[in-house]
Amino acid sequence: MSDVLLRNAYSQHRAGNLQEAARLYGEILKSDPHHFDALCMLGLVHSERGERAEAARSADEALKTSARSPVGAYNLGCLLQTLDRHADALRSYDRALALRPNYFEALIHRGISLLELNDFEQALAAFDKAVNLRPREVGAWINRGNALCSLGRPDQALEAYDQGLAIKPDFVPLHMKRGIVLYQSKNHEQALMSFNNALALDPRNADALFRRGDALVGLQRYEEALASFDACLAIKSDHVDALVSRGVALRATGRLQEACESYNLALQFKSDCIEALVDRGTALFELGAYEEAVLDHERALELDPDTPHVWGSLIRYRLQCCD
Repeated sequence: MSDVLLRNAYSQHRAGNLQEAARLYGEILKSDPHHFDALCMLGLVHSERGERAEAARSADEALKTSARSPVGAYNLGCLLQTLDRHADALRSYDRALALRPNYFEALIHRGISLLELNDFEQALAAFDKAVNLRPREVGAWINRGNALCSLGRPDQALEAYDQGLAIKPDFVPLHMKRGIVLYQSKNHEQALMSFNNALALDPRNADALFRRGDALVGLQRYEEALASFDACLAIKSDHVDALVSRGVALRATGRLQEACESYNLALQFKSDCIEALVDRGTALFELGAYEEAVLDHERALELDPDTPHVWGSLIRYRLQCCD
């Protein structure tokens, strides 16, 4: 009877009927409170509904027994991963792989948990194995690139992203990842091309518009950058990073008061945004508002004392206040 209920629950779950799926998983657990698969899947339903406490209770109950199948161990790993319990998730994925060594999805998710645990070499090894198993799977290439980025190997990361794009040229996240790596490597022209490619596929992608603006700032094409930030903010008015970068572009063109207004908006949405505080403080200092500049830098240092350049600016601003 429980097998029939479980199949029906799976079907409802896959169809997105979470309430009915939860009811069916609950029916199984009424007669068998330690049913491993029902506990894992009910936990995933709770997680999908944002019910983290209930999801955690299901996960804890499932952990008291052993998975009897690789799929069960994998499902428990996914549940634990949604709860940010990556060490526990890793053990579940290892169990799944012990039962099925070439379990592609378990390899991918194992690598993701290893990335979260900052074990980048082991994450790369997991993604390498996944790529060898399914070389036409785009997700394996994007995750391999992410691991290589974390290891500080941007050129190899770009190669991985390019492999993915050769398989799926219209995959926007790969264009974005590629652009971010190029931007971080100060290759602003090539980064701009990647963000333009992303926008050609998804013109209302707010993050792509923000990133495009940053690349344009790097190229000192400030008016174009401002147009890109404004387009981003027209879609997502609370995009804090775009507001901060917009302030940077305005400062670069000498529009200090407008820059301060952009930083003010960023701080309305995120009062502890250190970049906005530091940049606003600098703009205020340039406007001659020395005491306000000091307050912004002091607040930034309260949030993060380990910023030497801010300490240097603060000392200079305080000296100016004393003159």
